[in-house]
Amino acid sequence: MTPRPNAETRRAAREAIEELKKVRDKAHADAEIAKVEADKAMWQAIDALIAQGKVLQSDAATATAYSRDHVAKQTARYRGAVTQPTRSAQDGPGDSPAGPDLPDAGADRSTDQLDTTNQEE
Repeated sequence: MTPRPNAETRRAAREAIEELKKVRDKAHADAEIAKVEADKAMWQAIDALIAQGKVLQSDAATATAYSRDHVAKQTARYRGAVTQPTRSAQDGPGDSPAGPDLPDAGADRSTDQLDTTNQEE
């Protein structure tokens, strides 16, 4: 039978495993970011080629092995796409990731209604 580790050995091993998991989680997050950036670059380049008249959607579908509908949806999705900052743990409850001039996504919009009293008909 294998000997049982003492409390200090077990604590050190748990800390090492926790550090390994942090490294793994960061690598997974970095890989997901790279995947999103690669998708964006590819679909924007395909959209530019289609817009320039150099290729048809059906050609792009054949080349990518996706359906023409998928090509249309993805090029539309990434057309003019701007990466939006995400809310971090450091942001306060009233901090808008869109910036100080724009309302927070969770803000009360009851005052944002249109004033239709002085419009011409």
